[in-house]
Amino acid sequence: MWDIGISKLSFPLIGTASADKTARIWGIDSGKCLAVYAGHTGSVNSISFHPTQDLVMTASGDGTAHIWQAAILPESLGGKTLLFFAKQFRGGINFFSDRCLK
Repeated sequence: MWDIGISKLSFPLIGTASADKTARIWGIDSGKCLAVYAGHTGSVNSISFHPTQDLVMTASGDGTAHIWQAAILPESLGGKTLLFFAKQFRGGINFFSDRCLK
């Protein structure tokens, strides 16, 4: 594991970035893996949650940064996790504290 990120939104979540080319979203309360993102072709070196939206950014040794969404459905709707790939970038990109993606 290369990095962890913590979501500050409604669900208590931790994200991990790993050398196995995946990023994982974990439920803090349950300790269970809720989602696995495997969109990179190299080691996933960092992970960051957007401060106000259900977006996650991962950066990889393959030279790309991916922005994706993990929608976690409540148990009453089947308790599934849906992953939506949003964008791929090459170069500098970051979530800043002013809540904008730059």
